[in-house]
Amino acid sequence: MAETASSSSAPRRPLSATLRILLIGLLSAGVALVFGWTGLGKRLEQLTLDMRFAFRRELSIDPQTKRPRHIHPKVVLVGIGAGDLDAFGKWPWPRDYQTRMLGAFTNAACRVRAVGYDVLFMTTEQDAKGRKSDAKFSEILQKMGNVCLAGLIRKEAAAAGGSSSTNEVDYGWIEAQSIPLEGSPPNTKFEPDTEIAQPASLFRDGSHFGLINAVRDDGGVHRRMPILVRDGNYWIPSLALRLAMLYYEADSVDITIESNRFVVLKRSNGPPLRIPVELDDEFLVMRVNYRGTLSPSAQIPSGDFVNSSFGGIVDWAEGKSMTAKDKKYIEEFMASANEGIVVIGQTSTGGDLGATPLHPGTALVDCHLNVLNNLLTGDFLKGVASGWGWLFTMVLSLIPSWAMQKLSGFKGSAVTVSPV
Repeated sequence: MAETASSSSAPRRPLSATLRILLIGLLSAGVALVFGWTGLGKRLEQLTLDMRFAFRRELSIDPQTKRPRHIHPKVVLVGIGAGDLDAFGKWPWPRDYQTRMLGAFTNAACRVRAVGYDVLFMTTEQDAKGRKSDAKFSEILQKMGNVCLAGLIRKEAAAAGGSSSTNEVDYGWIEAQSIPLEGSPPNTKFEPDTEIAQPASLFRDGSHFGLINAVRDDGGVHRRMPILVRDGNYWIPSLALRLAMLYYEADSVDITIESNRFVVLKRSNGPPLRIPVELDDEFLVMRVNYRGTLSPSAQIPSGDFVNSSFGGIVDWAEGKSMTAKDKKYIEEFMASANEGIVVIGQTSTGGDLGATPLHPGTALVDCHLNVLNNLLTGDFLKGVASGWGWLFTMVLSLIPSWAMQKLSGFKGSAVTVSPV
């Protein structure tokens, strides 16, 4: 009976080779597309990018300078660290401390092209001593004429205390330093649609303005930073872009935007600088090509960028007693700062910290330094256009078909699953 039943049942026809190849190719393409739609592919790319940044930094240490290559020597930092807080007291400090520090960059031995503060100066002092201190700070800002003060926009402005509640907003001052949206009529008046935290009116004369807004990717990592921020009918430059404009002797009219894919900066001493960007809500963001970090390491105890403590600069400027080693270090710092850009920001562990691909908890002034370094070296990361990404996915899905046709057995199976 068993033999009769077996002989009466029709044998199963195997799938044709062509159909198997088609199904496997479709499956591979489907998996690849799911990776793209769900963001898994993007997160995997970000993780490997962070690893590549760290690996590349270790390989790029110059044996002579003891710093990574591609760090621009004219981008320097005056850090407000724990030692400075111990010496000068709890933050915020009286503004005459800033005046004393800036004095180092007004002598004939060191003429900087730009100074940028990653610090907000939204209020003025009310007592007589404080008003006198603020007045001196205002005087040196006007004397120098190349200092860029920081501001914030939207939610970050509200978190910082808002602008209208603590300070009189001068939209004309911002408009003069911003770029009208494409297609705007000539002499278009700035019409903001959100709050802007900007410096106190006393400090605006002779000063420049740049935003320090930041964006975070998955896991809170700062892989991209705004270059321009749209508010109403104008684009407002970031702190780093404004400093680069001062360095290149450029003005707002020297900035153009190409299809929200490039910010083009016309330079006085070279070809236009094309900055690759992408639109993210109200931001035109740049993928930061991280070349260095402020965090000390065994190879570079002082961090990758040329830097000095706030107190060290004040002591040197005022001729205070210093060790020969400290004096030499400050003199080398001042030589780098000459004809360069000085960024001032907090570096203490209790300050404004965040994650970058090179460190899980570094001072966020680190981000501005890396953006500025990219702008001065032209060392940019470029994303792949979405159309090319889809094309790559489709080409990748054809690999299984080739594997099934050209290979057999284990080799064909191995190549078939490789795109997945």
